[in-house]
Amino acid sequence: MDFLPLPKDPTFPTPETPFLSSQNWDFGPFRGFLDRKYQDLGLTNAPQLPTTHALLTLPLQRIFDAVPAAKLQSFVQTWLFFGLLAEFLSLNELEDGTRLVSLDQAREEMAELYREFSTTGDDGQKLLTAAPILGKADMFVERVKLAGELAPRFHYLHACLTRSVQVVNNTFNQLDYAIRYSVAGLGELFMTNIYASSHLVTPRIVLPTSSFNWFRDYLRAGNDVEKHMLSVGWCPSEVEKLRNLFQGVASLHYVTRLRPRTRPGDHVRCANYACRAFQIDIEQYKPRHAMEGCQCDDVHVDEAELVRALRGTTSYPVLKIDIGPDGAGPANVTLETYRPGVNYVALSHVWADGLGNPRINALPHCQVMRIAKAVAELNRTMNESKDDPETEYRVWVDTICCPVELEGKAIALERIADVYKNSTHVLILDSSLTCMDTTTSDLAEMLLRTFSCSAWMRRLWTLQEAILPKNLCIQFQDKAASAADLMRDLYIEGIKDMRRLRIWHDLLNEFNYLQNFEQASRGLDDSYHRPQLVVLQRAIHFRTVSVSSDEPLCIAVLMNLQIEGLTLMTDGQERMARVWAALAETLCGISTSVVFYLEETLSLKGWRWAPKSLLGSLGEDSTLGMDERSLRFSVPLPVTPQSVGMPTPRGFRMRAQGGLLRVAPLRENFSVLPWKGVTKRSIEAHVLIHREATDDWYRIADWHRSRKLGTWTEEERKAYDEAHPTPMFDCIRSDSAALVFNKFDVDAEVNVAILGKAQECADDGDEEEEEGGEGQQRAMLFERERTVMCWRLGEQEVALLNKVIVIANRLADDQVTANLLACGEEAGPERDNCLAEVRSWLEKTVDREWKQDPEFAQLVASAGKSTLAKTVIAKLPNFVRFSVDKIIRDKYGLYGIDFARDKYSGYLDEAQAQIKTELAALLREGTRDAVLDLSFWNRAYRDEYKAIIEKAGGRWVLVFLDAGKELLWSRIQGRRTARDRIPVESGARDGDSAYDIEPETFEMYWNGFEPPNGEEEIRYVVT
Repeated sequence: MDFLPLPKDPTFPTPETPFLSSQNWDFGPFRGFLDRKYQDLGLTNAPQLPTTHALLTLPLQRIFDAVPAAKLQSFVQTWLFFGLLAEFLSLNELEDGTRLVSLDQAREEMAELYREFSTTGDDGQKLLTAAPILGKADMFVERVKLAGELAPRFHYLHACLTRSVQVVNNTFNQLDYAIRYSVAGLGELFMTNIYASSHLVTPRIVLPTSSFNWFRDYLRAGNDVEKHMLSVGWCPSEVEKLRNLFQGVASLHYVTRLRPRTRPGDHVRCANYACRAFQIDIEQYKPRHAMEGCQCDDVHVDEAELVRALRGTTSYPVLKIDIGPDGAGPANVTLETYRPGVNYVALSHVWADGLGNPRINALPHCQVMRIAKAVAELNRTMNESKDDPETEYRVWVDTICCPVELEGKAIALERIADVYKNSTHVLILDSSLTCMDTTTSDLAEMLLRTFSCSAWMRRLWTLQEAILPKNLCIQFQDKAASAADLMRDLYIEGIKDMRRLRIWHDLLNEFNYLQNFEQASRGLDDSYHRPQLVVLQRAIHFRTVSVSSDEPLCIAVLMNLQIEGLTLMTDGQERMARVWAALAETLCGISTSVVFYLEETLSLKGWRWAPKSLLGSLGEDSTLGMDERSLRFSVPLPVTPQSVGMPTPRGFRMRAQGGLLRVAPLRENFSVLPWKGVTKRSIEAHVLIHREATDDWYRIADWHRSRKLGTWTEEERKAYDEAHPTPMFDCIRSDSAALVFNKFDVDAEVNVAILGKAQECADDGDEEEEEGGEGQQRAMLFERERTVMCWRLGEQEVALLNKVIVIANRLADDQVTANLLACGEEAGPERDNCLAEVRSWLEKTVDREWKQDPEFAQLVASAGKSTLAKTVIAKLPNFVRFSVDKIIRDKYGLYGIDFARDKYSGYLDEAQAQIKTELAALLREGTRDAVLDLSFWNRAYRDEYKAIIEKAGGRWVLVFLDAGKELLWSRIQGRRTARDRIPVESGARDGDSAYDIEPETFEMYWNGFEPPNGEEEIRYVVT
């Protein structure tokens, strides 16, 4: 990894890479190395690698995960480092059996490469050094020419890189961090090289457009890189932004080692979704002097004159600042009205740096002198006339040119877009940048700080100031420089050093968003309808404002919305509603998906469908990431009536599939909860609903609760459940409830919907009502309450549910229920006795059904550990279930039927090893959660898995189903009885109940079980 770029003062070192290659490269065709050497990995067959650009395949991961780490790491280093190096030096045999360099020469050169690329660490360990590669650029150029025709050679090298990234991304579980990213960094370097070269040669070579994610997991949440960054004072939200922003190993390696400009304590109140370090308290705010200890007076302008200039014209004021012939001051400020042809510089700054003033139009004299000198120097740098006072740059700075009083400020804000569009330059003033000298600072660092981790880049107001102007300049310590010129200079450096070209690519993506915002918002591809909102959401997600009501003003400017009176409004929600209305009109509608992915919404009547904010920083309890927030606004083509909706005075008018919900009491004289109090109060994990049209049962679960369960502490979960015990059922029992689906698919594993209350209304749209689908379309006034996920129940669940319904109907007709209803709902001894009678009836009835109905016994008996695990993955599709029994059943069949009983022990060990490997891989991947359907019969067994989970960055939650001995044995017997009624040839038996457990075996398990105690377990008493 020592060839990856670093800033001059890195905050932590690059990890040393061990030299593990235990065999020399064999000079065969690069892509066939695994076919030639798979037996060295202990594999019986050569794995079939994808022929397409599939970078991640679970079967391939499983194969590599089974190889011991030490053996695999040596293999990968030999193949993907030295083999790839040999390929780009043309030392390898081609796939047609020919060579570009003789084998003898190849061996000679490779021996030298092994010596050149190895070194010894301080502790005597042999290390890999890749730094020598930086001096071989010319050699790579000469060697690629040996192929003669360049296009076929470039395409072959591209195929080799595709193979390399496939293997890197499918062996990551077993690779040491330094091994992985030394290989990934080398692959990225070569990949950047061939793409750049393919564009520069004549005729141009067109390579496949591919996403090479060499950077994957480099800055994974919770890894050592992130910990180092946080320890030296990085903001958590800044780290999260870099994770989303950069796609290069070189870029991430460099930027993660930059020293933050803020003090370590500045980000103690920040979180992943919000930086609060630059929030200001208007009441406490004071302008800051240019130098510590300065006590100079303020320079004022007459606010009345400022307001007259705004009211009396359609223009705006600019400042002429005279600091004397020798530039020593004092500063004299003259207010002028802008007219076309006047050159001026608009300042773009962060108020947290001290250049604001919320009370009067004034700044300290020292700051005015500093501004004047910076602008004069910019004038000279840009080769403008220095003699003609008419061409001297004027200045626009919001603190002086924007009135404090509301009416004048409103006029100024209405013209703010023109201020930046008409400026000759916009000059960025940011304290983290003005301390950098262009003569001694690295160009990559200057640009990375500006466009990835400056305070200026995090504020919402400064986004429009970057998007609108013709030329954006950055003020450094010694001079200002054009951002476009700096990007050009980095590109020129990158042509000579591909590491810096990779950094340039990442910066270019962000720079283009700023410079070509309108074009970028229309240019995702040709398959989306008006994607401006997708781009807007992405652009502002990580930005912040000190005053939340400023957000709609900024959005209006960014989206070029002309909204009369918007700036005069003082209520932020009313402003936002006006913005949503204007956006819908301008974009011919808003994606209907938005209502399914909401968090905080406006509280105004008719606008409760609309997001209150697009800023991630204003979501205190967010479950939506940047991608989900952005994609909710996408509208794939072709546009359908279900794709977009429009605001109306009554709400968001849209079309969607849905259905009315009602709770039907079992009997006419029953309430919906006739046996309330018979069982303990339950927390609503899900609600079951019956679809009459198809006779299917579905489960719905609250989106927010389901998403938060993985991150809540136990205390947070209990607090939420206490405050919201049964929100879905409370809505459904209202008799006006409805579900509205986002593209309902009967065969989908999960459907997303919104639950709320509906009532029929007159359709205020222009379209005629249509008939189609399963029923006539009706206009409904729908009040959204929450987003839910919906799954169809499986056959076993429905079977058990039907039996429970039968028992419920029998109970409804029994005298014990009549007695309970007769005594009323008022608490007292009489009702307590009636409740006790109902409980007794239930216990006896269930016990009788258990003994007399083997199917019922099997269904209930299966509702233990495995059923809990299956319920988790049914409710929470982000979870993956791991079960030894299922693995053995899927791979070898049924115990005692498809395989001999004496094979079980070996199969068990194999299944356990597979679970450990796949579990670690899943957790390192970081995108899904796991539920372990295992017995965990003793402390050592539990601790082993706990260590695996925590090492992979996961969080361990132990659930203990505490059941009595008699209950367990009765369940075992019931499970066996029900199983034996299922013919073997039917194929309906599963692996969870395949085994016969005799009384002696059960006694052994019971006596050997070590109940968890003090292991932070969650205990459920099973009765």
